[in-house]
Amino acid sequence: MKLKHIVLLLLFSLSLVNAQPESITICALRVDFTEDQNTLTTGNGLFMIDTLTQDNFAIDPAPHNRLYFEDQIRAVAHYFENVSGGKQEISGTVFPLAADSAYHLPHPMGWYNPNGTEEQNNLGLARLLSDAVEAAKNSGDVDFSDFNLVVVFHAGVGKDVDVGYDETPQDIPSLFITPAFLKDAFGNDFDGIDVGQNKKINSGIILPETENQDGLSLALTGMFAANIGSALGLYDLFSPSKQRTGIGRFGLMDMGLMNMNGLIPSPPGAFSRHQLHWDEVHTLDRPQTDVRIRRLGAEDDGTPSLIQIPINEDEYFLIEYRGDSAVNLDSLYGLLANGRSQLPTYLELLEIHFHDQIERGQSGVLISVPDYDWGIPGAGLLIWHIDERVIAEKGTGGSINDDPLRRAVDIEEADRSQDIGQKYPFPDSRSGIEFGWFADFWYKNNPAYQNGVLNEFSDSSSPNTRSNYSRSASHITISDFSDNTAATMSFDFSRGWQEAPFPVSLFEDKTSSAVLTAGAVDGQTQPFLFAAGNNGGIYAMDSRSKGLIDSTSVLFYQGAAFDNHPSLALADFDQNGKYDHLFVAGGDSLLAFDLQSGMPVFKYGFTSPVVSGPVLSSAGVAVGCANDSLYLFNFAGEITGSYEQETGATALLLDAGGAPVIFDALTSFAALLPLFESETNLLVYEPGAQNIKIYDYSNMALQISWTAVLQPVGPPAVVDVDANGVYDIIFNQQDGIYAYNRSGFLLNGFPLRPVLSDDEHLIGSPLILDADGDGNPDYIAATDKG
Repeated sequence: MKLKHIVLLLLFSLSLVNAQPESITICALRVDFTEDQNTLTTGNGLFMIDTLTQDNFAIDPAPHNRLYFEDQIRAVAHYFENVSGGKQEISGTVFPLAADSAYHLPHPMGWYNPNGTEEQNNLGLARLLSDAVEAAKNSGDVDFSDFNLVVVFHAGVGKDVDVGYDETPQDIPSLFITPAFLKDAFGNDFDGIDVGQNKKINSGIILPETENQDGLSLALTGMFAANIGSALGLYDLFSPSKQRTGIGRFGLMDMGLMNMNGLIPSPPGAFSRHQLHWDEVHTLDRPQTDVRIRRLGAEDDGTPSLIQIPINEDEYFLIEYRGDSAVNLDSLYGLLANGRSQLPTYLELLEIHFHDQIERGQSGVLISVPDYDWGIPGAGLLIWHIDERVIAEKGTGGSINDDPLRRAVDIEEADRSQDIGQKYPFPDSRSGIEFGWFADFWYKNNPAYQNGVLNEFSDSSSPNTRSNYSRSASHITISDFSDNTAATMSFDFSRGWQEAPFPVSLFEDKTSSAVLTAGAVDGQTQPFLFAAGNNGGIYAMDSRSKGLIDSTSVLFYQGAAFDNHPSLALADFDQNGKYDHLFVAGGDSLLAFDLQSGMPVFKYGFTSPVVSGPVLSSAGVAVGCANDSLYLFNFAGEITGSYEQETGATALLLDAGGAPVIFDALTSFAALLPLFESETNLLVYEPGAQNIKIYDYSNMALQISWTAVLQPVGPPAVVDVDANGVYDIIFNQQDGIYAYNRSGFLLNGFPLRPVLSDDEHLIGSPLILDADGDGNPDYIAATDKG
């Protein structure tokens, strides 16, 4: 059986509700058509009332009377109660109340689906809902104010399943009709079908009496449940334009609606349940071993059933434990069908093997099974990659999984091959696995892990944990999956940001903070990292943790302790493209060092503590002091100018010509940095105000003020993180490194959260450089543990 048209015809199932109701009360309207002999539709336009199905294992047997449709409502009510953990209640009443009656519509079936243009077909479907509601209203036996969802059950078969050549193209597709759909059909001024008592109907579900056709036995339950899912606001998760599945058999809002031929529709997947707040999400943001997760539907022992792992501000993984390894209906069906000329139905399978666990209504409709994951093809962890950016872009159109290369809700298939949504024609050995199979689950001893493949999901695995957009490494590793036989599974989670040989411990006393800078040094093949602590130590090391002057020691110079945090700046005196001198300002001193010898070149003592600088320009070196003065030095250590300002003017810097720029509105200045794409922009960090501002100092106009930035622990750095030609702003918070663009939006891949001990925090400014020469920026930060 192919299900291509399920994808095509659910195209219209767009989200409706703004807030999910706790209960749904269904007004079910049975409608038939003007009797005809149209060969382009199935049947004659009337319900199968006089037919009696004799086969005890038939799916959705006739007669299709009022009792039959009451059992259809009971079936979806039990489904939603089961898969929501009791959070979603459904009830309903079938009209007309007489057992074999129906509301008669004024046109034959084909009139409501002319098989013409999309606009003509949609208008016909809108009229079907409108005519059905009008007929029920005119009968006088329906009080629409008692209900919040209208379902129209029409005579005939739904145009929902592709069985090859379509001999009845005017059959009516099943769908949830939204207010937007009705406006498109009837005009923008249409605001609903007036049913009196100040109530209007502006949405509803259209379903057939049966999906059985051309020898295929298909239960109505799955189609009914998926359309209720749309009414609840769930996104469709297939690709309408490609006519392909997006998540396969693993979720209600895609192929999962037809699991076990519609008898046992899949529960909504992790994303859909998260969307409806049915599961309490446990977020993992710290490394942890033996993370436990409870199987969906298992007894709640306090273990989470849904785990979220953030990738960046827009992307995250959702992990769920699905399926029952002790129940394999596909295998049982194969055994039952072996050697038979007529294939059994899945209902026969359930009656034979699980008779005491299922419930059937008086009409013969399957009402309930104990576990709706019986229909998925295995058991274990499903890892979903969720991309909120795609949802923001495409959510209003209902096609968030339309692009197979950019799905909003994507399964990370453990079999190492992203097959879901492909097309594998028979007899290709992969035929069938494009809808999902047992090897897509993550669990110990999955056959896909053989031949040297590790039981691991990481940056280097296939599939991998990288982000969608820049394919940047998330540094997330999920590994050591347990077996899939118990009510809970376990795995290990780590997020290792550090590259060897980091972390490096600089300070033996573990009490000193550090500031950092780095660059290419004369006579060295690798860039060097420089750090200064307020313990008076100055340190230099390359990416192999080798020292500059003495390769066995990272200590470059040891002086007297600073009373405040020191600052660093590298200088290229001979303008050869590599640094040859280091300036250090801290306490009440400015020091300069020759990087070839490690010896001090000069030291200058101030009468007031240093609060800004050293800042280098073509004019020399500038240092701002707490006495509201700015001192200018040439590279020989000689003062070439000083500027005294009024009290409160503590933020000072040179403009391009070497003249001082005064900010007399700043109260607790920490750093002032140029944004290098324009010499007229200055970035200001004020820890007292906990914000970051950008000024154009040619006219002192405030450009950006961020009051939403959380709590930077030191001055920011500027670098073009995303290589778009504009510098971004990077700073440390206690728990990680954050990067924002000039508009104040957090960049993809951030924050970076290194593994810290419980009482350890980041301090100072981050340093950004390509330490290992791989063409990608590395981020270096110091902690309060040295």
